[in-house]
Amino acid sequence: MIAQSKIDLAVLLALFDHAEHDGEPLSPSDISHLLKTRVSQKRVSVALEELERRGEVEKTYDQYSDNGLWEISRAGVLTVEKAIKIPNSFIFRLNANGPSWLESDEAEKAVLTKVQRYHETEEVGNLSSASASDSTSSPVFNVNIAPSIVNSATNNQNQPSSSDVATWFGSWGTWLGAIAALITLYIGYYSLGSK
Repeated sequence: MIAQSKIDLAVLLALFDHAEHDGEPLSPSDISHLLKTRVSQKRVSVALEELERRGEVEKTYDQYSDNGLWEISRAGVLTVEKAIKIPNSFIFRLNANGPSWLESDEAEKAVLTKVQRYHETEEVGNLSSASASDSTSSPVFNVNIAPSIVNSATNNQNQPSSSDVATWFGSWGTWLGAIAALITLYIGYYSLGSK
């Protein structure tokens, strides 16, 4: 069974492709047909709710639809455009291989990892204004764009995180500063005592 986070990305890519060709908002049923896989309408709806929470899709209403229709937002377009440029990303591979790849063993084994987070508490909706205003800044990616195979993911677990390294240096820096202060006091005390 394919992970829900991967279905989220497949739905985002489907809406991106649809926006390139037609652009009219779609129902969850229409999006499920776009995927051309055995992904249920319920799982597509769950994906749309998550993507809406992250600000990557928008829900609209018209006189014919009580449940609402969905379309990709600016933040969603930016997310897909950036992910398509990363050759090992899940979105790149799904785009290159087509929707049927979503049901493959390779897609199921792909591990989604964090590339970079803007802020832990910031919503993706804030990314579109930051990315649009400063095109020279380093790219900001949403969670779960670039995958790695399970083996490489487990190899990275043996590496300390940057916060662990910073904490270690901070602790040692504090101790070294305290020792330096004591040595300075000791030297000052004995140099005053000898006069």
